[in-house]
Amino acid sequence: RVRIVLLDDVEEVRESIRAIIHAHWANAEIIECESGVEAWKIIQESSPDLLISDLTHPGLGGEELSQRLADAHPKLPVLVISVSPAHAGRWQRCAAT
Repeated sequence: RVRIVLLDDVEEVRESIRAIIHAHWANAEIIECESGVEAWKIIQESSPDLLISDLTHPGLGGEELSQRLADAHPKLPVLVISVSPAHAGRWQRCAAT
Protein backbone atom coordinates (compact mmCIF):
# COMPACT_ATOMS: atom_id res chain seq x y z
CA ARG A 1 0.00 0.00 0.00
CA VAL A 2 1.40 3.39 -1.03
CA ARG A 3 1.49 6.03 1.73
CA ILE A 4 1.40 9.63 0.47
CA VAL A 5 1.66 12.83 2.49
CA LEU A 6 -0.29 15.60 0.76
CA LEU A 7 0.66 19.11 1.88
CA ASP A 8 -1.35 22.09 0.71
CA ASP A 9 -3.07 24.81 2.70
CA VAL A 10 -6.01 24.98 0.26
CA GLU A 11 -8.61 22.30 0.96
CA GLU A 12 -10.00 22.35 -2.59
CA VAL A 13 -6.55 21.63 -4.01
CA ARG A 14 -6.09 18.70 -1.63
CA GLU A 15 -9.53 17.35 -2.59
CA SER A 16 -8.66 17.51 -6.31
CA ILE A 17 -5.30 15.83 -5.87
CA ARG A 18 -6.82 13.16 -3.62
CA ALA A 19 -9.41 12.37 -6.32
CA ILE A 20 -6.70 12.04 -8.98
CA ILE A 21 -4.60 9.77 -6.79
CA HIS A 22 -7.52 7.53 -5.88
CA ALA A 23 -8.53 7.27 -9.54
CA HIS A 24 -5.17 5.58 -10.21
CA TRP A 25 -4.34 3.99 -6.84
CA ALA A 26 -7.63 3.16 -5.17
CA ASN A 27 -6.03 1.84 -2.00
CA ALA A 28 -3.38 4.53 -1.55
CA GLU A 29 -3.21 5.92 1.96
CA ILE A 30 -3.25 9.71 1.77
CA ILE A 31 -2.32 11.70 4.85
CA GLU A 32 -3.35 15.32 4.39
CA CYS A 33 -1.88 18.34 6.13
CA GLU A 34 -2.08 22.12 5.84
CA SER A 35 1.29 23.30 7.14
CA GLY A 36 4.95 22.43 6.83
CA VAL A 37 5.20 21.86 10.57
CA GLU A 38 2.36 19.33 10.43
CA ALA A 39 3.89 17.64 7.36
CA TRP A 40 7.29 17.36 9.04
CA LYS A 41 5.76 15.70 12.09
CA ILE A 42 3.78 13.26 9.93
CA ILE A 43 6.85 12.39 7.83
CA GLN A 44 8.85 11.66 10.98
CA GLU A 45 6.08 9.42 12.36
CA SER A 46 4.76 7.62 9.28
CA SER A 47 7.65 7.02 6.85
CA PRO A 48 5.68 7.88 3.70
CA ASP A 49 6.52 6.71 0.19
CA LEU A 50 5.92 10.14 -1.38
CA LEU A 51 5.39 13.77 -0.41
CA ILE A 52 3.23 15.96 -2.63
CA SER A 53 3.69 19.56 -1.54
CA ASP A 54 2.87 23.09 -2.48
CA LEU A 55 5.96 25.28 -2.25
CA THR A 56 4.32 27.96 -0.12
CA HIS A 57 2.37 27.08 2.98
CA PRO A 58 2.02 28.32 6.56
CA GLY A 59 4.60 27.66 9.21
CA LEU A 60 7.59 25.72 7.98
CA GLY A 61 8.01 26.95 4.39
CA GLY A 62 8.90 24.86 1.38
CA GLU A 63 12.55 25.87 1.33
CA GLU A 64 13.16 25.02 4.97
CA LEU A 65 11.14 21.81 4.68
CA SER A 66 13.16 20.75 1.64
CA GLN A 67 16.40 21.31 3.56
CA ARG A 68 15.16 19.21 6.47
CA LEU A 69 14.08 16.47 4.08
CA ALA A 70 17.45 16.51 2.31
CA ASP A 71 19.18 16.04 5.65
CA ALA A 72 16.85 13.54 7.36
CA HIS A 73 15.02 11.78 4.48
CA PRO A 74 17.16 12.17 1.36
CA LYS A 75 15.48 9.25 -0.44
CA LEU A 76 11.90 10.47 0.02
CA PRO A 77 10.50 11.41 -3.39
CA VAL A 78 8.90 14.87 -3.44
CA LEU A 79 6.46 16.17 -6.02
CA VAL A 80 6.13 19.95 -5.82
CA ILE A 81 3.03 21.70 -7.07
CA SER A 82 2.43 25.41 -7.45
CA VAL A 83 0.11 27.74 -9.29
CA SER A 84 2.87 30.29 -9.71
CA PRO A 85 5.49 29.92 -12.47
CA ALA A 86 7.77 32.14 -10.37
CA HIS A 87 8.10 29.34 -7.83
CA ALA A 88 9.84 27.01 -10.27
CA GLY A 89 13.21 28.69 -9.80
CA ARG A 90 12.81 28.69 -6.02
CA TRP A 91 12.19 24.94 -5.95
CA GLN A 92 15.13 24.23 -8.23
CA ARG A 93 17.32 26.07 -5.73
CA CYS A 94 15.78 24.03 -2.87
CA ALA A 95 16.33 20.75 -4.66
CA ALA A 96 19.95 21.63 -5.35
CA THR A 97 20.79 21.97 -1.66
